Amino acid sequence: MSAIFAATRASLRNTRAPTMMLRRSLHIENTPETVLPFRTGRKHKTFVGISVASFFATGLILPTIAALYQQLKQ
Repeated sequence: MSAIFAATRASLRNTRAPTMMLRRSLHIENTPETVLPFRTGRKHKTFVGISVASFFATGLILPTIAALYQQLKQ
């Protein structure tokens, strides 16, 4: 029984080896400068703040306007 288990474990190890090699060769730094779709840092703090505030304000105002419109329509 242990020979079958050892053979199975070895075959599983061999099938995982190529994917591990691919993962190691595709390393990307996860920093705000590389993963965000806009510039960050001390110079761009005001722009990022205004962008985030306008995004949240738009997300709050549009459904409210749509709900008010539907209530007034009836």
